[in-house]
Amino acid sequence: MTIHFRATTYQVLFFIVPCSLFTKGQRLVLSAEERRLLSRMGHKVPTMFPLSRSDERVIRAVRRKIRNKISAKASRARRQEYLQTLEMRIHSCHKENERLRSRVGELEKEKR
Repeated sequence: MTIHFRATTYQVLFFIVPCSLFTKGQRLVLSAEERRLLSRMGHKVPTMFPLSRSDERVIRAVRRKIRNKISAKASRARRQEYLQTLEMRIHSCHKENERLRSRVGELEKEKR
């Protein structure tokens, strides 16, 4: 049995399985991002089961960081899309205002 990790911008799947379900000597599969974060945090990258409780905690923390990073990236993308939508609405409102002002000017000229 292996632990699979898949992450995309919109969907994150993590299967955190207790160590008791694995037999001694089974290989632990970590993503490149998980290995990079573990080494950056100064932890030895575990490769085989069983994991110690501290290793489990560290791996859970790393996976949480990855989920948070993906979530933050998606949030920034949604905010950027929202701002672009607002800018387009502002632009169309300015055009509408210009059109209405010119129409008011025309009507005032006709009235005189």
